[in-house]
Amino acid sequence: MKKIILLFLMAVAMTTSAFSEQTAIPLQTHTYKEGYDDLTKRDRNPIHLPISVYYDSETNILEVWCANDNIQAEVYVYDESGTVEAYSPYMNVALQLTPSHSHSILIKGDGWEAEGELLSILVG
Repeated sequence: MKKIILLFLMAVAMTTSAFSEQTAIPLQTHTYKEGYDDLTKRDRNPIHLPISVYYDSETNILEVWCANDNIQAEVYVYDESGTVEAYSPYMNVALQLTPSHSHSILIKGDGWEAEGELLSILVG
């Protein structure tokens, strides 16, 4: 019985992912205080923010959404050479990206940062 349920769940998961072209991008969040140089030494207890980042490989659109309207942050997207490709002063945004091998995502808030990578596997 467990095998049948497992096969059914796998079939449902495969059919729902077949219709969705968006890929979730995992983020690492860091807290910091003004006056310090190294983020990793101050990040003793990682914070969990309700931020979701999705990338659509067909349209090259990166969506950044936050469930909490009280969280204010800026969104930066860097291309593979390190130049800023897209910027938004607000969190809930959809950004059009150029097809590239990799992008870096940096979200800066007050006292915290979140960063993620969009690798070439997802792009092309």
